[in-house]
Amino acid sequence: MGRRRHKNNGVWFGYGSPESLTWNEKVDLVEARKDFGDRYISLLGKVTRINRFVYPLLWYPGTVLAAPDCVLVRLERAVFRFLWSGKTELVRRKVVYQDPRQGGLGLVHFPSKLRFLLTKCVFSAVDSQMPFAYFVRYWGGL
Repeated sequence: MGRRRHKNNGVWFGYGSPESLTWNEKVDLVEARKDFGDRYISLLGKVTRINRFVYPLLWYPGTVLAAPDCVLVRLERAVFRFLWSGKTELVRRKVVYQDPRQGGLGLVHFPSKLRFLLTKCVFSAVDSQMPFAYFVRYWGGL
């Protein structure tokens, strides 16, 4: 019997590394979407576009599958290539990720958010009184 894969809500499940298949599809989608309507947009406009239209494509798969490091690097390169229009980065990435009230641009640090989304179910299991929560706490050693 061959390897079986099933796609549900845009996420591949099954054998044969479906997580890399899912994430590569998402990266291809981000790379295709990042240039839509690329007119003369301010830096803050580009940050808003990334936070509102590009990153939401990653949130749902991020709750189900861990993103490999190679995918995170590829996504970050694509985002910063769009942000700086392929030119030299004029501001450190650390500053770009900071809150605007602290002098940053407010770009969401998506590797951190993806890690949080993946572990969010563990936090809910710790506080929940549902039957599944007892199972998670027992087998997870919480």
